Amino acid sequence: MSAAQKAAAKRHAALMLLAPADEYFGPLKQSILGIGNTIRDLGWRYDVNHDIAPQTIASAALTERAIRDWQQKYPHDHGVAQAIFRLQRLYARIVTDQGRVKAQATATWLFTAYGNSPPAKELHRLLAEEAMTPAPSPSPQLPILPPPAPDTVPNAPIITNPLASPTAPQPR
Repeated sequence: MSAAQKAAAKRHAALMLLAPADEYFGPLKQSILGIGNTIRDLGWRYDVNHDIAPQTIASAALTERAIRDWQQKYPHDHGVAQAIFRLQRLYARIVTDQGRVKAQATATWLFTAYGNSPPAKELHRLLAEEAMTPAPSPSPQLPILPPPAPDTVPNAPIITNPLASPTAPQPR
């Protein structure tokens, strides 16, 4: 076998490790492109409406199942690590307890299954940065003042010159 044939055989073997674009995974039968699009779209929707956190997590969980199916069938596909990374970043944006739990579990999944991959290294870097960044403080609020006391002296004279005493003669 020549060097060119060996190189071609090696490229073919590497390609056999990758999922084909027209294969579908998980309960929603998502393609590898569909998985990426779903994660991106869920993030965009959540960014404009934080009230949909529960629905976002539920939809992301279905996409997570598709990624796990993809990983089971093609464990050496480098796209799996990237999809896990993107899913973790989505979960990390969801500011709920469930979002934090899912973000942590997804990070652990990436570090355990693909610890030496570029997405895992990038996630380690991002998590270190986020740990050094102080949490945003709540916006300062002005103190709430009690309503002004009602006038205690009915029919009090109106003073037009604040420096003048109410009993002193007013200039004419």
